[in-house]
Amino acid sequence: MEPGTIRKTSSGKLRRNACREAFLAGELDVRYDQTPAKEQERLHLEGGSRVTTSVDAGMQTIGVRLAKLASRFPERIAVVEGSSAVTFRQLDTAATAIAHAIVAVRQGLPGRVCLFFENRAPAIKAIFGAGRSSYVYVPVDAGDPEERLRNILLDSEPVALLTGQCLLERARTITPPGCTVIDIAGLQPIAQVRPLPEVPSDAPVYLYYTSGSTGRPKGAIQTHRNLLFFADAYARALAIGEHDRLSLLYTLSFNAANMDIFGGLLSGATLCAYDIRRESVARLADWLDRERITVLHTVPTVFREMGNRLPPDRLLSHLRVIDLGGESVFAGDVDLFRAHTQARPARGDRGRLDRTTQGRTQQPAQLWLDRSGWSVSRRRARRDPPGRWRCGGGRRGG
Repeated sequence: MEPGTIRKTSSGKLRRNACREAFLAGELDVRYDQTPAKEQERLHLEGGSRVTTSVDAGMQTIGVRLAKLASRFPERIAVVEGSSAVTFRQLDTAATAIAHAIVAVRQGLPGRVCLFFENRAPAIKAIFGAGRSSYVYVPVDAGDPEERLRNILLDSEPVALLTGQCLLERARTITPPGCTVIDIAGLQPIAQVRPLPEVPSDAPVYLYYTSGSTGRPKGAIQTHRNLLFFADAYARALAIGEHDRLSLLYTLSFNAANMDIFGGLLSGATLCAYDIRRESVARLADWLDRERITVLHTVPTVFREMGNRLPPDRLLSHLRVIDLGGESVFAGDVDLFRAHTQARPARGDRGRLDRTTQGRTQQPAQLWLDRSGWSVSRRRARRDPPGRWRCGGGRRGG
């Protein structure tokens, strides 16, 4: 987006346009398949699929994409959590070891793999390991109530549960019969490369469960191809590249985390994890500066609480995009955004407001709204009483 402009980009329109561009470029030839999700998974596990495309299946999986990045940027930092850092090479090596462990334990038997972690870094290794093994992964949050955990484990019928040393005992108490618990921290890198199952791009990659606020949690399945399509569309929309550093504030059992994990990591960016439940919102702004976060993705409530704690002259100098979703955004949130990513005229460039950091001219920070589908340059948003805001005379945000 050009500096200082406001453009309506409905999320649905964005997806349709991205699909149309890919189709016209000859990169996509999809025949619609209305097979129910469980039937799609059954067909995949039995070796068949009713979905056909002209794209090479092996090029459209999360495991293949990670391998390419590990080959291109082996020593680049992929994931940061606390004082630990994981390179793309280390992430790829760990994913391969996890995939082999899953395959060795299950011997090709059909089923799913649950991921049970507190920390994000090992969970991300497990995500790519499960994806590379051809098993559908089911993220479960260690911070959830026991009843929810047991319901998900009972409904998903896992054949294995991946976890870490600190959760081993708890994992063994909640796993159903026939489910093997695997401690990924004890796995060693594979010395001799052995072939793994081929994973078609239309194979299911994950099974996410709803919050259960209207009844029992319900599962939703997604394929490798669809996951990568929307992650790539997200990365293009926010212009995410290899020099970006993205926040990961969502728990991995919440679907919004996928845009950060796959839209960020698979664009070559660095993913920085922060646990709000343990570290609190009070330390978030300092963490953003310390980790030099360029793309912040969170809910308006968290951004609002963080912004209200900041001194009036405090600038979040590294941020270029703030992506808010899941809740309504109000005029006060836009005011906070303006105040703490403050613009000033760049030297030698009249008539344009850019943010300058250490003498370097940067593009203006942008506020991106998931729910409303508006991408807003911070210089042009205007208030729309009573309390909501809009831009360009269109519909209300939020």
